[in-house]
Amino acid sequence: MQFFYKRLRLDYIPIELNLSGFTSRTDNKRLGLSDLSVSVIWLKNASPNSNLIFISIDTLYIPLEISNPIYMYLMENYHVTKDQIVFNATHTHSAPALEKRFRFNKKIDNSYIAFIINEILGIFSKVSGHDFIDGKMLAKQILMPKNMIISRRKKGFDIRSLYLKRKTIMLPNGDNEIDDSIRLLLFLDGKNKVKFIVYNFSCHPVFDDCSEPSSDFIGAINRKINKQLNIPAFFLQGFLGDIRPNFTTSNLFEVDFINKTKILMNGVIFKPFQKKEFDLFCVSVVDSIQDSCKNINSILTTNEDIKSNNKEYVLVSETNKVSKIFYVKIYLIGNVIFISIPAEVTSTYYVNLSNFFPNYIIFPLSLAENIIGYLPFYKESIEGGYEVDSATNYGWDSKISHTSLKDFYFDLCDAVFDLTKKGLI
Repeated sequence: MQFFYKRLRLDYIPIELNLSGFTSRTDNKRLGLSDLSVSVIWLKNASPNSNLIFISIDTLYIPLEISNPIYMYLMENYHVTKDQIVFNATHTHSAPALEKRFRFNKKIDNSYIAFIINEILGIFSKVSGHDFIDGKMLAKQILMPKNMIISRRKKGFDIRSLYLKRKTIMLPNGDNEIDDSIRLLLFLDGKNKVKFIVYNFSCHPVFDDCSEPSSDFIGAINRKINKQLNIPAFFLQGFLGDIRPNFTTSNLFEVDFINKTKILMNGVIFKPFQKKEFDLFCVSVVDSIQDSCKNINSILTTNEDIKSNNKEYVLVSETNKVSKIFYVKIYLIGNVIFISIPAEVTSTYYVNLSNFFPNYIIFPLSLAENIIGYLPFYKESIEGGYEVDSATNYGWDSKISHTSLKDFYFDLCDAVFDLTKKGLI
């Protein structure tokens, strides 16, 4: 296998700054790094035109206005097709707004979109055959540090109904099974020296709610890994739709009046983040990754073939008046399966898929370009909650149809199964 990697800082700040991710901002000090970045990882193998490119951007969402020019450039200059390219937003909630289709993004600076496109094209325009490293890819899966992440879906009394009605709301729920794994890829050169690390887990980056741009935990973890291991690290966001950092409280003296009422009605709630929680989260993740990299020989070696099974799907709303076409990209390299979906996918998809394909390491990749909104599991559509009911924020006229979601999940399972059969040939 051959590989190329590059990260660039996005050091341009829009004149009229409008951060995407929270409807309101606090005066808190920034917890993450101010540096936003774009990362490119390009994999090749010996087969003709066998490519897989990951493009990760520190942003909430990635619009077609960014992805389409990149697709066109790579096709015209390198004969790399759209099916060989995966976009992935890190989903930091403190990056300039880019996606016009997201209802809350009122102001978007088109010059910032143009800047990001030029930065990405600048990376590819300078790539030559000499920049690729001959080596191999190693894969490993480890558990997330205990108590660092948690489901945010639980039945409780909602303040919006004056606490008169119980419904699925954003409350910590340790009983819900979620994606609690970290997936690692280590890329080694011909001398078995690790050149860079790719890590993937599922969690909303919601520590930073201040009015300054921030890469949230992504930039801080990347920097710590680089400093401690002297190896560049790249993050790919997973199926994070229902997962957030697990910092909670039932202490009435720690919160304001509104949160006091929430505690009285629901017992335990998510607490406002402090620097100590942010640091604990970042250090815990970095330590787990560092420990897992100490014995490279214990990590499973994958083969070099890159196989794919990319398909078009359609979801419809509950009223049947709105339908959306979207693309799911699935790749197989050895025993590693990458699944990229343009949505905030809830982790129930990962839990079920990993149980169904236990002999594979599944890299869940949500937040590809042209977001369709949240993608709840079909059973969750009955339970309701923000991940279900927020569909109208993304152009739906009602929540996504339960039958539509169920058909999609089982079609997705079939697509993954078909790809695994290719891997046996």
